[in-house]
Formats: sequence, C-alpha cells, structure tokens
Amino acid sequence: MTSAATVDVLIATLASAERAPYLLRALASLRRQGAVHARPIVVINGGRADPALVRELEGDAGITLLHSAEPSLPRALAAGRRLVRTEFFAQLDDDDELLPGALELRLHRMAHPDRPDAVITNGVIRNAGREWFSIPDAAAVARDPLSAMIDRNWLLPGSALFRAAAIGEDVFAGTPPYLEWTYIGLLLASRYRIALLPTPTVVHYEGHAFSMDRSRDCALGRPLAFAAMLQLDLPTAVKRRLRAKRGGAWHTASEVARLAADHRAAWAAHLHSLVAPGGWRYAIYTRYLLGLGRRRTVLAERREHPLADQPDRIRRVVVDAERDLG
Repeated sequence: MTSAATVDVLIATLASAERAPYLLRALASLRRQGAVHARPIVVINGGRADPALVRELEGDAGITLLHSAEPSLPRALAAGRRLVRTEFFAQLDDDDELLPGALELRLHRMAHPDRPDAVITNGVIRNAGREWFSIPDAAAVARDPLSAMIDRNWLLPGSALFRAAAIGEDVFAGTPPYLEWTYIGLLLASRYRIALLPTPTVVHYEGHAFSMDRSRDCALGRPLAFAAMLQLDLPTAVKRRLRAKRGGAWHTASEVARLAADHRAAWAAHLHSLVAPGGWRYAIYTRYLLGLGRRRTVLAERREHPLADQPDRIRRVVVDAERDLG
C-alpha cells in the first residue's frame, strides 16, 4: 500500500453541460477514497465541451486535463493511459461513481503473490429506481471467464484496477467503438492474468437520456464491434457463440434501420443476420421487409416514417437488444 498510495484514474468525457453534475459527482467519489489518493486524468473528447465546466476543471490543480478532438472513448482512454505515472491505474465513466474504499480493496488484491495484471470487481447497476449486481455469479465467471463473458458482460465500466506494467495504451487504442468493455474483457481473459472480487466497488448508472449506448449509431455499430472481437485469439466454441451474438446485433441493426426508413441498410443488415449461426430465427423477418418494399421509394418511406418521430421506438429496440448482446 505504501508504494501504491496514489492511483491514476482515467475519465473520458464530452464535458457537455448536461453531463456536468454527473462528472462532478464522479470526481467527488475519487476524493472519498480514503487511504488511497485517486488522481484523476480527465480527457475531454470532441467539441461539445461546456466552457463553464472546462474552466472549473482547469481551476482544479488536482486534475490532469487533456483535450482530444475526436469524440471516441477508446482513443480518449488511450490518450489518458499515456499520462499514467502510477504503478496501478483505474478508469471511471463520467456519470458513475466509485464506492468508498474501492481502490484500497483492489490494491490489496493486487498485492497477492499471483500478481494479477488486472483486478475486476463486482458493481451495482442502477436504473429507474432499480438496482442489481453486474456479476450475479462470481464463481461462474472465475471458472470460465471467456464463456461467462458471452453470457453476460462481467467487466462493468469503472470496476477494474490495472497493472500499468502489463496493460498499455494499445489495449485501449485497439478497442472498437461500442461494446468496448465486452471487447476489453475478452482481451483480458484471453491474454492476461486476471483476478475477480465479488465485492461491488462502483455504481454504474443506466437510463440517462444522453447515453450513447441507446442510440441508433450504437445499434448500427455493434455488429462491427463483434467483428473486432472475432479477430482475437479465442477458443473455437467462444467464437461460434460470438458469431451468433453478431447475428443478433445485425438483426437489431436491421430493425433500427427500418424504423429510420433506410430500407437498403435494413436489408443489408438482415442478410448478414441470416448467415450467422442460428440465423434461421430471423427468417420470418424477411416477409416483413418484403411487405415494406411494395412499390415504396426510400423518399416515400422517409415522409411516412420520419426519423424524428422514431427515437423512442429506436431506443426501445436497442434497450431490448442489450439483454442479448451483453
């Protein structure tokens, strides 16, 4: 504990006005870490930053502040990782918070003789007055973390502590947009020594209106994230299950494109879903797309189903898909 009394914590943020109170709450949770000094490295990515919030962050001498032009979580984390100067480092989403003693608990596990490259803990997920654990069965994850990741993403944002000598910026720079923590979890479980703690150390909030996880772009980008996962050196059985999951992601992308009146994209995504393992489940959807295609032009569809009228329906489709995609 003496040599690791300070831990750098990466926080990537758009720093928009709507995110300001949540980002300040996240930073406050770092100051409540007690025996461990959490030193925030805040990466403002993109051009939507609120000037008042930026001035407040710049006025805090305890924060290392970095600006990144591109609004990309993987690139922001990679940029922040380059500034890490401590033996261990962590990450926290700008709208989440660490529980008291979180870093101290993780550091104690890091000190064990097996010297893990990463310590992953449980977390609490909160949404609309409900809450549940991110890892309901820690023993199952410990037995077979790769298979468990296909069942359910056990690497909650903000739940890990990384050994800087092992986890470099390449881990984040190579991460695809969307499903980032599923990808990183598979990478950690397949290449690095990991340790699991069943105790929750972070609170992850879902359901914010500004969350990118529930956007149309996210639904359309997730199949490509699965493609990146399939490039990892994983067991054949795991890859087959990933291909089936990718099929589900393509099906969701097709439905979202249909709601946006992008008929060509809906068909392309649907055909991808059909050739995935278990793709027969989506065959009946073909008839639905054919029904939409009778003598309709793309322009007519856009007039009849303007995207501006569809955000709630698109959000519901994406939220429902999250139960299957991890």
